[in-house]
This record gives sequence, C-alpha cells and structure tokens, in this order.
Amino acid sequence: MQLQNSTFSIMRLDNVDPLISVLNSLLLAKETIVYLHVLPAGLKLTVERNKLVFAKAYLKASLFAEYTFQKGSGRVHDEHEELDHSLPDTIISHGNDLASVNSSSFGLPLNRFLAALRIFSPNAHCSIRVPADRQCIELILEEGGVISECILTCIESTESDDIRLSDELNIRSAPIIARAVAKSTHLKLAFAEVDIPGAQLVHIKFNAENPPYLEIMTRNEALSINVNLPFSATTDVFTDLSADENVEYFYHLSLLRPCLKVLQHADHTYIRINQNGMLSLQHILPTHDERITNWIEFTICAHDPHEDNGLMVSTQSQDSFDFD
Repeated sequence: MQLQNSTFSIMRLDNVDPLISVLNSLLLAKETIVYLHVLPAGLKLTVERNKLVFAKAYLKASLFAEYTFQKGSGRVHDEHEELDHSLPDTIISHGNDLASVNSSSFGLPLNRFLAALRIFSPNAHCSIRVPADRQCIELILEEGGVISECILTCIESTESDDIRLSDELNIRSAPIIARAVAKSTHLKLAFAEVDIPGAQLVHIKFNAENPPYLEIMTRNEALSINVNLPFSATTDVFTDLSADENVEYFYHLSLLRPCLKVLQHADHTYIRINQNGMLSLQHILPTHDERITNWIEFTICAHDPHEDNGLMVSTQSQDSFDFD
C-alpha cells in the first residue's frame, strides 16, 4: 500500500534504537496515545495520563540522517519561537511551547507504534513519511536487505487540546521555588531504595540549609526509608541545588515509576518544583554524537497527603541512607 499524498515530511534514522528508547520511556500506561508534532527544528512527542502526568520528548533534526520538514494545513508559528534557548543547550526549558505546534498535529497508539518499529532489531534502518494531511504515516524499516512497510492510521489532535494540556501541566504556571541538576545514576539508586513493596507515596523535600540537600522518603506498614542526597564539592551527585525555603511535597509512587525508568539512559536530570507542588523531571539523553542531546520531560502533580490517613512518612523506625 502506498500513500497517495505527494507532500511529505520525511525522517530517516540509520538505526531505530534511539526512537524506540524514547517512545518506550513515554509509555505511561497500557493505552497511552503519543502525539507527534513535526517541527522545523525536530520531532516533539507528548503524552499525558489522567491529567496528573504530562510528558514530552524532543528529538533534534540533527539526530536524523535525513530530516525534511513540510508544513501541514494548520497554522505554524515562526520557527524561532518553537524552542526556548534561555538555558544552556544541554538543559532546554520550555514554557507554553505547544502553542507553536502545527494545529494539525496527530496521535498514534503508542503500543502499536512501538510494535511496528520493533519488527526488526534495534539496528534496523527506519524511514518515517508523514503526509501533509496527517491522516496516516508510513513506516519503512530495512535490515539485511529485507524491507517492511507499515501504514498507521493517525488520531486527530486539535491545537486547543494541546494548549490546554500544556497550560494545565506547565511547571511555569507558578514560580519555581526549588531546583537541582543531578547525575541520573545517583537518582536511579536513590529512587530504587525507596521503591518498597506496599509504598504508595513518595515524600520529596528540598532542605534549604547550608549546604542544601535533597531528601527522598517513603514508607509501608513495616518500615520507612529515608535517602539523603547532599550538595557537596566532594561528591558528584549535584552540579546545582537550591531552594528559596524548605520545600516538601508528596507524589504517588505509581505516577513516578514510569517517569523514572529513563534514568538508566540519561546523563543528568534537571529537577524543579513550583509553588503549587508541581514536579518537573527533565532527563538529558546522550547520543552517539556528543554535540547532540535529546531530552524527555515529565511533569507530575503533587498529592495532598492529608487525604490518605496515615500514609504520611513517619520519622519512626526509619532506615536512612546517605550518598556521601
């Protein structure tokens, strides 16, 4: 089957593994829909779960062996408005950037998209063709001279829906009161310590003492776990950590787990909490070319611990771990 539309955006990868890794990290739930936004400077992917978690990933055009952008039928803002370069290139921070996306952006069932990309090994060559009408996309994979072609029907997405989601789960919707840049390997170990059977909430606290440090705590019916991550010149845990005051909020562990699985692939992670308790985890992903970095950002709503009668972290019977 061949697509009849003569106008395409084309994305070609020498191996499909980077795209599979990013998409797998965005799989928040079994029925996740991923929305793709083909922009002049790269491919943006967004997902959400129950209006409690919003995730977005960005793959720069320079990651692709070929990247040809073709405007669709909707409105596209000026290319220079699509990315906010106010922070260093390794930590790209975005405000309401979905407002600049083509209004004819489209969605795909993430499980089906991944299944189509996994027909061959992660080393397979991959070409994605997106027609201007965005009704379907064509995947062409090749490995060892064998070619697979797959047509996936798209789910329409309206610009107003994209802007609404970005507004509701935007870390910049309130002042940022705590921030840190951490080595992802240390965060992976810390969250693995507190992910204990029966735990439902994770207590995250920025201590604004001198020197400041980050506490991650949780509990089940039998014990409590407390992990301290210090900001110190003698450790490489953080390159930056600051808080306007002591900041602490609770988050559902079931919502955090899918946001943390990418830590094993990330180089470092940018952590922010705003005045409403919204948590942002922006993972910076290395590529085969050290000049190119991609990222995945998760925004998670805070939970009110007083609604859970006894699930708050106790200071009794507590095991403590320090990353010195």
